[in-house]
Amino acid sequence: MIVFGTISIILNCYGLTNVRADTDLRRLYELNRDYLPVRFNELGIHGYMDLFAGDRSRSLYVPSDVDSEACLKHSRRYADAIQNYQVWALKMLDSSGRVPSGLLNGHYMDLGNYEECLSVAEEAPYHINYCVVVMRNLTKTLKNWDSPAFRPALTMGGAPFLRPDLRLGICLPASCDLKDLTRHYSNVTSRYNMTVFLDNYSCTSSEEGITLDKMDWLVVVLVTIIGLMCYAATLNDILRMYFNFKSNGTYIDILQCFSFYENGKSLLETTSPEKPLSVLHGIRALSACWIVMAHNFYLKYLIPGVNNMKLTTFSQSVMSEPFLQSELAVDAFLLMSGLLLVRSTIKMRTSTKQFKVGQFYLHHVFRIVPAYFIQLLIALTMFRYLNNGPLWKHYLHSIREVCQESWWTHVTFLNNYIMPEKQCVPSDWYLAVHMQLIFLSPILLIPIYKGKKIVPLVIVPVLFVIANIISISITYFNDYPGTFYVDRLTSREDIFAAEYVPTHGRISPWLLGILIGYFLTEEAVKISKTQAACGWILSVIPYGFIIVISRYIHMEGVEHNLILASINNGLNNTAFAILMAWIIVACETGYGGPLKSLLSWRAFQPISKLSYAIFLTGLAVQYGFMSVRQTSNSMLIIQTYKDIGGELFLIIVFSVIGSLHFEAPFIKLNQIMMKQSKAEKKSEVVDNNANGQKMNVISNISIAGSHLTSLPCDQCNQFKQ
Repeated sequence: MIVFGTISIILNCYGLTNVRADTDLRRLYELNRDYLPVRFNELGIHGYMDLFAGDRSRSLYVPSDVDSEACLKHSRRYADAIQNYQVWALKMLDSSGRVPSGLLNGHYMDLGNYEECLSVAEEAPYHINYCVVVMRNLTKTLKNWDSPAFRPALTMGGAPFLRPDLRLGICLPASCDLKDLTRHYSNVTSRYNMTVFLDNYSCTSSEEGITLDKMDWLVVVLVTIIGLMCYAATLNDILRMYFNFKSNGTYIDILQCFSFYENGKSLLETTSPEKPLSVLHGIRALSACWIVMAHNFYLKYLIPGVNNMKLTTFSQSVMSEPFLQSELAVDAFLLMSGLLLVRSTIKMRTSTKQFKVGQFYLHHVFRIVPAYFIQLLIALTMFRYLNNGPLWKHYLHSIREVCQESWWTHVTFLNNYIMPEKQCVPSDWYLAVHMQLIFLSPILLIPIYKGKKIVPLVIVPVLFVIANIISISITYFNDYPGTFYVDRLTSREDIFAAEYVPTHGRISPWLLGILIGYFLTEEAVKISKTQAACGWILSVIPYGFIIVISRYIHMEGVEHNLILASINNGLNNTAFAILMAWIIVACETGYGGPLKSLLSWRAFQPISKLSYAIFLTGLAVQYGFMSVRQTSNSMLIIQTYKDIGGELFLIIVFSVIGSLHFEAPFIKLNQIMMKQSKAEKKSEVVDNNANGQKMNVISNISIAGSHLTSLPCDQCNQFKQ
């Protein structure tokens, strides 16, 4: 209360309490709530029940104004069958959506009955298509949404996927192609002054099968080989443990890296909560779960909702704050990445190990790339065939087309700067940020390794200040709003590329991590009770200030203020990182209290180990759930939390499967390479000593058996030798 009161006084002194900064999503739904009665009056109707009503030819469901003879013939047969009460025709009609009730409550989508529609093909005299027809201009959109520069098919990096268009799922003869349907529905909707949008992903055919091309077969073979190696290694473990089967050799050692048994045992193995930096397990696990929650929240805007007007009051609830602040979850990983990088570097120096840049890069690339590239290959090939649903083609088949164009930006880790709106998986931008920081980190780490204190004590703090100035400037000079991420996309499509994903806008938590890592490791910080109390106060106040600004910005009737927006967008990740950094310091210096016990809880360690797999599989699973959904969602906070629990459980299950197949084996292969390199260097030292020569022992850069500590998506010493 003291923090909230103090900030309110400051805002009042500077006249900011009278500033208005309401959310665009709220404006959008309230605009249409007030506009639709006027629109109904213009059209001479009274609501959803009057749209397309009284049309005896059922033109909404039976195409007639078409060029194709086959389409016209099948449509007439469909109409006659309806009149004669033939079951297959009635099922087609019954499975088609209608103008939904609740238009004034933001309900603009009725997907009909997808499964019933496609099952009609077993009875109908011709093939069937299920199509989602988009009808525009019944509602109003915000400024610039109808500009030709907008890309209506994109689902990332722009606002068009948020526009309140009327969408109906309709069961139609498959002989009616996009040209026929566009012509027909353009005429049908013209009397209501609406337009129609259909594309290659609008329709799903009852006859669609799985057609594999060369790339698909390549991925099938690759995944099959990896799977067979996992099963063979596991079988070898069973034979060795229960039948005293003995197998040795380099190839067997490599094969054993793929063992489900060994990797599963390593996954479930826990270490003492008293070990240094054990709190990172809890922070990493909770941050991974927070990211899942964030994605669930964002995807709510892409599925049909019966009460989207709830969005006008959602952000006012205190329970919504974890969602509004959820874009900060990745900053916890960046903070830990910087901390662990500098810690491992200092440990390397004190143990007389040499910092070898090439080996450093090779290790991190080998750690990130295998599982990531498997994800990209699956997105490019097999993912589109894994399921189906009303929105499956729209959201998931389109991924392949986008990825075929932008894959090279992903494999070079430039996808957050080049074609950032075309992500193979929408969250892949983070790996680009992470790897770019890894590639740049030796600039700071080598001087720290050499004991140059000017870097952590002067250069890094200066870079930290500059990074925050840049972050503030991005919002200020682009005049961006200060509301939560999806709402910002509503008003400006360039926010994703210019503000959300660039490394220069995300670097401040990473730099703070380097500072904290240096002081915890090199200086062995010890603090008094008074200093600890001051630390808690000074770390809570900045983030408390950001929370108050965020709550204020999201209040109803508040208009845009550039100063507040710049402070909120530019400093929210820094304020959050300061709080997280202090929690780590307090826990490591004995002032964490119950928070130390919670974050060091052994149960967090397996989830911490899975955090990279959760990152890679989570959003794909959530997109899949969204795309197979066949009913409208109810926007209730308590329902959202329940949905998140179920999603998180399934994501963890899929993450375990993915980790055991595509992540853990390559971690152990990396360790084998490092051990082999170390053994060769030791052998070289022995030979040279035998000849009377003196030589420094140069060992590999791994620390305590595994140099996974610098990775933001994994834990210290994940798999022991």
